[in-house]
Amino acid sequence: MSSAIGAAEQTASPARERRWLSLSVIAVAQLMVALDATIAELAGDPLADIQDRLPELRDQRDPVAATAQNALAGSLTQEDLETLVFVLGRIEAALRARAVASV
Repeated sequence: MSSAIGAAEQTASPARERRWLSLSVIAVAQLMVALDATIAELAGDPLADIQDRLPELRDQRDPVAATAQNALAGSLTQEDLETLVFVLGRIEAALRARAVASV
């Protein structure tokens, strides 16, 4: 009986790895969409403070694209994860600044 369980665990492991790889690819793709949507949204805002944030956000497109390529290749590194956290923080900061400025 234990050999059947061991065999099931071995066959489930590759499926589990593919699932996490797929989820990481989807997450990075969603970050790319969120970054582009934020840039597009803020580009039309006349507030000067917001306009100052656009170059910083645009500069993050290449690192996010590189992270997406690494996710597709199945090799996300710690640096890639740090890039994702940084970009998410910059998006959040820009949107919060816009919300505060528009009040």
